Amino acid sequence: MEQTKVRKDQVGIDGENETTEIASKVFFGEFVFSDLWFSHKNVGQGTNIQLADLIINIGYDLLAFQVKTRNGKPIDGGDKKWIEKQIKLAKGQLVDTFNNLQIYGLPEFVNKKGDKIPLEKQGLFSGIIILKNEAIQDYRKILKSARLNGIFHCFSYQDFCICCDRLVIPADILSYLSFRERYYGVDCEISEQEEICVDKFLISKYGTSSLEDNFIKPYKWFLNEYKNRLIDEGNDLTQYREIVKVLAMFDRVEIDTFFDLLRKVREAAKHKLVTDHLFMKPFNGKKHSVLFISMNKWNAQHVSRVTKLFMYKTKTEKCLTGTVSFEDDVNYRIDWLLNEHDWYADSGMEHLIIELGAENKWTPNKIITGKVENDKKAIERKNFLCRS
Repeated sequence: MEQTKVRKDQVGIDGENETTEIASKVFFGEFVFSDLWFSHKNVGQGTNIQLADLIINIGYDLLAFQVKTRNGKPIDGGDKKWIEKQIKLAKGQLVDTFNNLQIYGLPEFVNKKGDKIPLEKQGLFSGIIILKNEAIQDYRKILKSARLNGIFHCFSYQDFCICCDRLVIPADILSYLSFRERYYGVDCEISEQEEICVDKFLISKYGTSSLEDNFIKPYKWFLNEYKNRLIDEGNDLTQYREIVKVLAMFDRVEIDTFFDLLRKVREAAKHKLVTDHLFMKPFNGKKHSVLFISMNKWNAQHVSRVTKLFMYKTKTEKCLTGTVSFEDDVNYRIDWLLNEHDWYADSGMEHLIIELGAENKWTPNKIITGKVENDKKAIERKNFLCRS
């Protein structure tokens, strides 16, 4: 009996680890938490409690995962009794996770980068159940939660892998959950393959389901290595996590344009050209504008002044400034500055704009859209303004 118990535990642990590995490829180490045990006086003296098997916390979005893995040989016919039993158990655990997140004095948890981070309590909570069982055929993909007056998402492990492989980036995964909730009926058994829903989501957002991912790899490498590079260069880590949050929430169109403009400003810096006219300004007011500057040498005060002028001139309340400078003929550095404050009319700034002759500066001359050609059909989604 003892051997059987150990084997069951190990099966569950393996399923959780495999799900965490898949999710980490999409959400980066900064936002992934898998060691979620804690003790607290409000839930029993000396009692160890686990929030969830896995939590993704990015910005104000918190995704809590419960992973259920089939022990032994799957039963033919969809294994429906096992599915319903595990769904009921997982729903209860997700409700408990939500309630425990509201506890005052909840400890910080260590993410996959090794940093202790407080979890977001007031944002959007999404419960996700992963069923790791090869026998699954039809199952309820959207589950009603009466106790939370909301819904939970349910995926087979294979369907979850499809979503991560196809959607690739955090912004699209989060958008897909909202699309999926509308697409599938609540508590309806679904036999349709998940890939059909993924295709329809991509078409609705980008105009096609056939997308190139070649520019996603450098984007992911950049974010995964960003902290290590900061440490190696002896830079300040104060704004590090907030900057990563901004960069990690770009969609595909924004990622593509971001790297295009970053490449241009790097070329300018390489040729000793000082530029500050390249920028991205989203139509979505919740997102940050991005200003690109090339310099011969990093100057924090100058970058701060230019950023404030840019934010005033464009009526931007959130801005991430990336500055590229070459230390020698080969090696260059990228420094980031994050600013966020309310916009208000300022006569001093108005006079400065006239004095500098910047009345026509940072005026968008190009509208970048989410338009992707798909034979004769295309959906155009206005996304942000940029100057190039």
